[in-house]
Amino acid sequence: MGGTPVIDYRITWDNAESEYVVLEEGVKTVFYATTVELIAGMTYKFKVESRNKFGFSKQFSEEISIKAIDPTPPTAPLSLAINPDVDEPLTVGLTWKAPLKNGGRKVLDYQVSLKIGFVKDGKYEVIASGVKGTSFKAQKLTGNVIYNFKV
Repeated sequence: MGGTPVIDYRITWDNAESEYVVLEEGVKTVFYATTVELIAGMTYKFKVESRNKFGFSKQFSEEISIKAIDPTPPTAPLSLAINPDVDEPLTVGLTWKAPLKNGGRKVLDYQVSLKIGFVKDGKYEVIASGVKGTSFKAQKLTGNVIYNFKV
């Protein structure tokens, strides 16, 4: 632009009213994040201008559009089962499938809980949080005890 270095950038957006307005000026990096509040289901358009010592560019960058989604918790994981490949004393291997719906975001991890016995109103106790992947080994269990697991 004009043979001189870019000083900074100006970010503009169509805030769902079909009119571009300045979101932020003076952006010094080629990466930008904002915390503007978006309405789920609406599509928003963004553009960027660069500035050097002579002023702002006469043209915007290519327009980029995003559709705001309403993030929700994921649905429950599917097909919780015993992993027959785990053959260790006093250990149960569990496997499951990722949920059908992720709530609009990638599932980060899982939580595994257990309840001992057939107690109808018994409480589940969390035995692992932050489980990556779709399998887990519950170790150091006691023999001849009934365990109920959930993920």
